Amino acid sequence: MARKVIWSDEAIADFAAIVSYIAADNRTAAEKLGLKIFDRTRLLSDFP
Repeated sequence: MARKVIWSDEAIADFAAIVSYIAADNRTAAEKLGLKIFDRTRLLSDFP
């Protein structure tokens, strides 16, 4: 049974800060990391 993953406001702010920090040095790496985090959080709905 799939569950709903809810991002808190604090988690979204932390995510944005992390990606922005990395993007200051390497935009490509920041994009890859951001996508990887989203991919992994999607797995949480099926495998909490």
